[in-house]
Amino acid sequence: MHVAIVGGDPHYLLNFRGALIRDLRSRGHSVTALAGGAAPDVQRALAQLNVQYESFPLDRQGTRPTTEARTVLHLTRSLLRLRPDVVLTYTPKVIVYATAAARLSRVKRVCALVTGLGTAFTDTSRERRRVNVVVRALMALALRGVDLAVFQNDDDRAELLRRRVLSGRTRTARVNGSGIDTAHFAYTPPPTGSDTVFLLVARLQREKGVYEYAEAARLLKERGVPARCVLVGPIDAHPAAIDPIDLERWQDEGTIEWAGPKKDVRPLLADCNVFVLPSYREGTPRSSLEALAVGRPVITTDVPGCRETVQANVNGLLVPARNGRALADAMQELAGRPDLRRSMGEASRRLAERKFDVNLVNAHMLALLEGLCVPRLAPERAVDEEVTRQ
Repeated sequence: MHVAIVGGDPHYLLNFRGALIRDLRSRGHSVTALAGGAAPDVQRALAQLNVQYESFPLDRQGTRPTTEARTVLHLTRSLLRLRPDVVLTYTPKVIVYATAAARLSRVKRVCALVTGLGTAFTDTSRERRRVNVVVRALMALALRGVDLAVFQNDDDRAELLRRRVLSGRTRTARVNGSGIDTAHFAYTPPPTGSDTVFLLVARLQREKGVYEYAEAARLLKERGVPARCVLVGPIDAHPAAIDPIDLERWQDEGTIEWAGPKKDVRPLLADCNVFVLPSYREGTPRSSLEALAVGRPVITTDVPGCRETVQANVNGLLVPARNGRALADAMQELAGRPDLRRSMGEASRRLAERKFDVNLVNAHMLALLEGLCVPRLAPERAVDEEVTRQ
């Protein structure tokens, strides 16, 4: 089986799909990876797995029809030349492009991995309304052309069905996120300093809850809670990116410690007591899975994707989204209870091993992809199969 994996950012492709690529190769399948932009370091890393990397033009925030058409045309030519048996594609915008290109090039099977619904479903501002309508329409058209749509949580599937972006006739499955390498992210005993160290790792976008985290940090300081609130991640070119002036102000006030972007977050996870992710919506957040594996309690929002990573009051706490005060209350509760933090952290590690280990997740993904290349089951048997797998 020849699989073409089509993603957006090449570094995210390597970080999030690298283990799956490795397992596909170990099963004797050939793989070609395609992503938006040249990345020599990614190309070298994939070459070690005997995987070819190809770039294509991608304007991640663009909306110009001529630019979008150029991307689809480039991908179509690539797939015509590569002739893969299966195209695996992910992220909303790339799913639209890759599905169109796959059908134009007559690829036999297309699998869309829905890793989250993106800004079109979280940003309800007036400025985004018209763009969101177009994005949802394109997503609906794309998903009608896939043979399998794989979700990372049940809420996303239900949302797309409710909005009629997903047809009830489309075959679907669910996996537990992208998985986490529990050996690479090994359990680390928590630090024992006098200050409780909270950590948020995310792209610095409004929808990741960065402003709520800053508000919670300010409230903790006003309440006299001995805590440090560390923020890690890049400010990227995105309509929902936070204002750099706000970031500078938080640092000047002494409420937020920004560590910038980091390639390896393990030292920061080892130095924190509690991981925080106040996101508005996720597929299944990789950053939280990393925290689970290292053995940290997680405070996150009770929203699709995020709630998948926390058993409330067992390995962490769930709070309402867009509510900095509720977030501060939860952070304050754990700040004063080191024994509870330790027991929750141990429960997080067990959850990572039992549910999110990358070997378990990839075994499921491999079975789904290989299943696309065998004769189809009868409809009633296909439904039974999906229920069993979930």
